[in-house]
Amino acid sequence: MELYKIAAIAKKIYEELRSIETETCRKEWQYSIYYTIIKSVNNVNCDLFWEENYSQWNINHLFRSQENALKRNPRKMIISIESLKKTSSGIIIKGYIKKEPQIAEDFEFKLNEQDFVPLEIVHDNGRRILFDAERFAIIDSILELEEVVETKGNQKSSILPDKVKSLVNLLGAVRDVYSSQDETGKNFIETVIGASIFYLPHPVNECFNGYCSIKALNEKIKNKRIVREHITPRKYAAREILDAGYMLNNFPSDFSERFRRFMYLTSEENKKTVNYTEKTHDEALLNLDVVKFPNTKSPFVNNHTLFMNFISFCKENKKKNKKLNIESAMLLLEEFCKINHC
Repeated sequence: MELYKIAAIAKKIYEELRSIETETCRKEWQYSIYYTIIKSVNNVNCDLFWEENYSQWNINHLFRSQENALKRNPRKMIISIESLKKTSSGIIIKGYIKKEPQIAEDFEFKLNEQDFVPLEIVHDNGRRILFDAERFAIIDSILELEEVVETKGNQKSSILPDKVKSLVNLLGAVRDVYSSQDETGKNFIETVIGASIFYLPHPVNECFNGYCSIKALNEKIKNKRIVREHITPRKYAAREILDAGYMLNNFPSDFSERFRRFMYLTSEENKKTVNYTEKTHDEALLNLDVVKFPNTKSPFVNNHTLFMNFISFCKENKKKNKKLNIESAMLLLEEFCKINHC
């Protein structure tokens, strides 16, 4: 495959990763992915060396030259990543690339952790492209993309409905078994079906409800790990759809609008809210003294990218070593929205 096409695919993957997680996704990832795709598609091992004259890695130089070639081409380039599948030997990525008005060219390649190992090696000058074991973060982040589909004419992808349809077909048979079980058996089936719901595609820009706790906001600003909190616990969702009175044809819309929606909490907060007993999730947060941010309508609903940009804005503008409370966080949000017209 021509190198400019590989550069376009690498750029597309990198942009998708940036929409999920801007903090750990470093610019080095873009040309690292370019390097591994060349190796996978063209079966070429590129030598890696530091170019003193340009103060950059040669692979970055090569990537940027192909990226510039793309920019100089007036014809629109369409890259569609149609599926990412984890296998025992790596991630299989499928899609197509099209430069109008030419016919689309399908692509399929495999990435695994070992492909990135040469990028982690420390060279004679003491430099390295990736940090030690950073390859695992890249692979995990690519897996976070799940099923990424570029659609035409704002049409919905068929991938999600097909998977949902498969689960609905399974539920029809499982519900008969579920109704005849004792409490132990029902609990087990609820756990299994709850896990099945979790493994359906959860693209962050479609599933993020726009909120986090103020503690989670402070942790994210410090680059600490925060966790997804499903508004409807998986087990509760499973119990609802396993009930004989539930109309299975409602599941696709319930999944999209309710079951896959999440916010962010700290891991400690998340442990407290597991299978809450209150009538609503908001009531559970209130009873557990979890302060929700923002405390007004969120500009981040279905826009995880904007949320991550706000995190970066907070890092640059909050007072050093001072935690945000809801009042100071809201003031920063107001300023952020004025700048970004949100």
